[in-house]
This record gives sequence, structure tokens and C-alpha cells, in this order.
Amino acid sequence: MGLDIEKQFLELAGKPLLAHTLAHFEATPGINQIVVIVPPGRETFCAREIVEPEGLRKVAHIVAGAETRQQSVAAGFRCVGEDVDVVVIHDGARPFISSSLIQASIEQAYRNGSAVVAIPVSDTLKRVSASGEVVETINRQNLWRAQTPQAFQRSVLERALAYAEECQIEGTDEASLVELLANPVHILLGSIWNVKVTTPDDLLFAERLLARPPSGQCQSLRAEGKP
Repeated sequence: MGLDIEKQFLELAGKPLLAHTLAHFEATPGINQIVVIVPPGRETFCAREIVEPEGLRKVAHIVAGAETRQQSVAAGFRCVGEDVDVVVIHDGARPFISSSLIQASIEQAYRNGSAVVAIPVSDTLKRVSASGEVVETINRQNLWRAQTPQAFQRSVLERALAYAEECQIEGTDEASLVELLANPVHILLGSIWNVKVTTPDDLLFAERLLARPPSGQCQSLRAEGKP
């Protein structure tokens, strides 16, 4: 973003972006406790400016993150109780996740061990050289764009994180670590509205989407394709 404040704390429709995200998890029946992972030093800010004003009673811990996503997730996972069956991991900067999709990921992970929300790739993909020349066009058949949440049975995620730490492997997401254990990773069809706010343009889009939400028909729209 190029700003002095982290993107998850940027104001979106009058409240921090992260507050919108957490509200959906608070409203999901299958979520019993929430562990919020924030940049080091932001724990008190998160509690005072988001958790307390929004009445987020399911937030059990606010944890300082680390240098990488994987290390941050591991820090949060250490706070998860032994009685938890399924762990759901979500990007705080995806404020348009729905409670129904969160619940569906929990149920699929409970049945099958994992659930990674994703949508099929619809754009034409080009592999490009360092000089900016197209090297090849990539066949997009069977290619999916991973989103979050990513949900796993607790034991599956625990083994994956431990294996990655032992072997000093840094994955791009939790599913990639589970794949290393030869565990099947199951796709759950996501939503085109489950966007991640990464750039100033994304934030502008999010503001407009909140100001003029899609109709009921559009809101339930899913990307074409079936896992």
C-alpha cells in the first residue's frame, strides 16, 4: 500500500478493514474461538480499536506475528486448544468472505481433512521473460487460484507445520505444506467477491462494493467450474 499503517487496519466504510473480516467469523456457528495474528506491537491497538468496540466475543487471543506467513500461522496455532477439531486460516485483508463459505470449509475439512477455497483461472496465462517478452502461453485447464479460508483437521495441520519446521521448508500457504506429507488437499469452490485488498485500487473497489453491494443474485455468484 505504501502507507504508514498496515493494510488490515486501513479504514473501510468507517471501521478498520480487519473488523469487517472478523465480523464474519464471529457470526459463523462453527467458529468457537478466534486467534488474531497482527504485526508485533499492534496487539493492544487491535484489542482497543477493533475487538472491544466491535464486541467480538469469540476472539480468545491476539498474537504477534513473525517475518513470514508460515511463522505467523505457527505462532497462532500454538494458542489453539487441544479440543479444537478443525483450524481455519484466513487472510485478514479478505473482508468479503461469507459466513456460509467459512462454515462450508469447516464441514469439508471435518469430513475430508482439508478444504482450500479457490476459484478456477479464467484469464489467459502468459509466462514472461525477465526482459518482458512472452515465452509461452500456459494451458489454464485444471488451474485454480487459491483463496482463503484454508481449513484443516487439527492433526493434519499440526503435522504439516512440524514437518516444515523440522525440514526448514517455507511454503507459500498451509496447503502446500500439507501436500508435502502426501495428504490429499480438497478444493472448495470459492467466490469472485472474496477479494484480497492488496493495492490502493483494491481498497477503492472494496469501498465501492460496500457502498453499493451486489444484488442477491450477484452476491451468490460463484466462478464457473466445479471441483
